[in-house]
Amino acid sequence: MRKLTLFTLGLALVFLAFSVSTYARPVEQGQNMDELTALAAYAPAESAIFAAIRTDEGYFDTLDALVANISAGLDPELVDFLGVQDFRTFFDEMVLADVNFAEDVRPWLGNTAGFYVPGLDSLLFGGGDLPFVLALGVNDQGGADAFVTDMLAVDLASGDMTRTTDEDGIIYYEPALRFMPGAVITEDALIFGLLGRNFSDVILPGADAPSLLSAPNFTQTQNAMPRPDYNFLLYVDPSSILELVAVFLPLLGPELGVDLPPELLDPVALSATIGQLAVGGVIVEDRAMVLDITSTSEALRGLFAPPVDVDLLARVPDDAALLIQGSGLGDIVRTVVDSAALLDELLLLVEPGALDEIAPFRFGQLSTFFRLSFEGMSGLPYHMTMDALSSDFITFVTAKTEVGDDFAEVIAGTGTVLRSTNTAVTDVLFERISEDVLSIFNIATLDDGVLNIPFGEIFNDFDDMRFSITTDDDLIFIGDEATVAALRDADGAKLTDSASYAFESGLFLPNASTVWYINTAPALMALSQLLTMDMVRETMTEDDLMMAMQAVNALSALETSAITVNVTDDAFSLRATLTFAVAD
Repeated sequence: MRKLTLFTLGLALVFLAFSVSTYARPVEQGQNMDELTALAAYAPAESAIFAAIRTDEGYFDTLDALVANISAGLDPELVDFLGVQDFRTFFDEMVLADVNFAEDVRPWLGNTAGFYVPGLDSLLFGGGDLPFVLALGVNDQGGADAFVTDMLAVDLASGDMTRTTDEDGIIYYEPALRFMPGAVITEDALIFGLLGRNFSDVILPGADAPSLLSAPNFTQTQNAMPRPDYNFLLYVDPSSILELVAVFLPLLGPELGVDLPPELLDPVALSATIGQLAVGGVIVEDRAMVLDITSTSEALRGLFAPPVDVDLLARVPDDAALLIQGSGLGDIVRTVVDSAALLDELLLLVEPGALDEIAPFRFGQLSTFFRLSFEGMSGLPYHMTMDALSSDFITFVTAKTEVGDDFAEVIAGTGTVLRSTNTAVTDVLFERISEDVLSIFNIATLDDGVLNIPFGEIFNDFDDMRFSITTDDDLIFIGDEATVAALRDADGAKLTDSASYAFESGLFLPNASTVWYINTAPALMALSQLLTMDMVRETMTEDDLMMAMQAVNALSALETSAITVNVTDDAFSLRATLTFAVAD
């Protein structure tokens, strides 16, 4: 039936944002939130899901330019294998073959498209094949009307669909059967789907019913997002399904034999705990894809952590391929150790007699044993030491190539940086660790303030690895010998010296409490060197070598990537970024 074209057209437009990642990296900045979410004015205030995406012509042009740009840096055979094509061709293939997007759709289509679900209860329990409503922005009502009339010509002729126009010029396509999709065309929108009795699931201009656009939860979640502009937006409000959960949960309690806590039976409290969710994607400066995930959940907002000092990354060497920066390592250790006692309570809850079977042992004793052992070894108060280690920490992995007369391999190194808030405590801790290690392993050394432990000579599985620990003012460096030496050398080549880091760090969330960073350059350089060596190539078949080279070529398209997290009183936000290499 040709009316399916309307469904396919809307679906293709809405999911265009996700198609971008299949073919290309992103290119330009987004559309302001007011324009991007304008179609939310047609969704009921209680709508559970709303999504919107740009459909303006400039967005298509930018994506096409991007496809050409990224393809230029890839192997032509890989480009052919991926079937890369321009987005208009791709889009025409997603829609039915008898519709030409440029001629039949583009003239009347506005700048946005989207969909909404009036309520999660309708999504789960509603009938029909279209449990959500599609919405397309319109800049020519007459053109949209002609298109829809053509698509529904058979149904109009048979009486399965009736077309009417009201005194305000709004055009209605009403199905003869309730569970068939209908359509409404206003001056600026085409709405298509299961629209409810008398089009009750569409908030038309002049209606008294509130729309999602004016709903407090929708507005607050938008305002909590890190950016004012995106290329696409997804909003989820589980309130309607939580109302159903609150009805059914009391029935489950007796079946499970447990008393459910009151907050699980209160849809308002449960909704506040879970909160609303928004996901926004945007293209930045012709090379980076930014994905923001924001939640107003009380539970996630409770994960507050102080912002990290990204300037500390200036000590990380330039061959770091993956790093994590956070804060509160001492607090994390303390939480893990203290949680051992909770295992006793958990066992009693699950199996009341379980502790009798392992008596006199108790998991809580592990916490006490660890604290007493630590204090006995270090001579320092446990909690004071954990407080001193509750500032920033960075842990990372390096990658480089090691070549010998008869071997070549990629060597991974590791390093950790800890910042102390009490150097008097951590200096004593380092002294005690050094004394204990030197007394136990006579081959360990303390040279120029660096404790070196030759793991390769102590444990056969570690080859020639030497483990090092040292301090530098308020910093503690831990890792393999070469990495610790690089950390100590303040004037050496650093991760933060590169142009790629300068760009990627500009995309970090402000006041981030966590940073995950991927730098592909060290791994790519190491792998590329290996694949050029005769001793490596001789061990591979021609097909394996070709596949490896294409994999490295494909990976070279990605330059850096990062995940940053920010928690405020209003929202929890996570940003994921992919930055692609610019073709020469």
